[in-house]
Formats: sequence, C-alpha cells, structure tokens
Amino acid sequence: MPGQRLTCTFTCAVTTFLTGSRRLPAKGRIEVVRYVRSDQVLDLFGKKIKLDDDQAHQYVTALIRAKAGEVTVVNMDGEVVHEGDYRISRTLR
Repeated sequence: MPGQRLTCTFTCAVTTFLTGSRRLPAKGRIEVVRYVRSDQVLDLFGKKIKLDDDQAHQYVTALIRAKAGEVTVVNMDGEVVHEGDYRISRTLR
C-alpha cells in the first residue's frame, strides 16, 4: 500500500552471479536496487514502471514476488511508492 513503511534489506540476484545461471527463480522473492532518473521510469529487467515525480533522483528497492507475479517498490525512507502486477520472464537479458 502506498504510504506504508517497510524495512527491507538491499540485496539482488547474487545467486545468479555466483552460480553463472541466467535464469530467475520461479518462486521466492527478488530484491533489486535501482536509481530513478529524472524521467521517473524504473526499469526492471526490461519492464518499465512509471513512478511519481517526487521519486526522481533517488534509489528505490523493488521487491518482486515471482510466484505471485507482484512487485512492491520501496524508497530509501521505507515508504511504499508503487504496488502492482509484475510478470517476469525467467530468462535474463
């Protein structure tokens, strides 16, 4: 829910790097840290999410729940700034 505060750790698909795999998990949670530029577009593995103007020029963490097909985006203050559907391709580009 926007306005809700979450505590999260800043991790990403480290296992992909360590194992050499180019596939994302079919279940579980993926945490991705991204910098939002002035266009307010968050690019997650080729899928773009438009954020509010006040989210520009800061880091956010996207919490992707792979099996549920949902994403929650949290800013550095722990505020939820976006929630929605997110179907991800399991193959990294």
